[in-house]
Amino acid sequence: MKNLIPTLLFMIFSLSMTAQNVTVVFSQNKCKMNKISDLRKMMEENGAVILNDLVEKEKLIDWGVLTHAWGDVYNWNVYYVAESHTKFLEAWDEFVKRAMENDPEFMNKYGEICWEHKDSIYTQIMGYQQSQAGSD
Repeated sequence: MKNLIPTLLFMIFSLSMTAQNVTVVFSQNKCKMNKISDLRKMMEENGAVILNDLVEKEKLIDWGVLTHAWGDVYNWNVYYVAESHTKFLEAWDEFVKRAMENDPEFMNKYGEICWEHKDSIYTQIMGYQQSQAGSD
């Protein structure tokens, strides 16, 4: 947990290189440690393909998964970066729809591995590029 918070803060504050006032959604999940490799495979085969496409189509700015060998009980953490809260919700709806079309059991499989989660939605208010503005 000690390393997760600085990583998340660094990620949020460094995103100004891409856009101002972006939305960062951070989904922390409690998942079975012995099933993380299954979850990773599931995401690589279905989820990542869709999320990468959403970035390429500029519906998301970025996304990623953070795991840890030790830390708190939230061991599968996914972040999504979008231009706004609304843009994230649109991208999320498309992600879920496409994931379920590819594999109707996608969400059920996810729920069998990860039994609890908490989501946080942040708005970036400052970062590297913004603090450098006008310093030339």
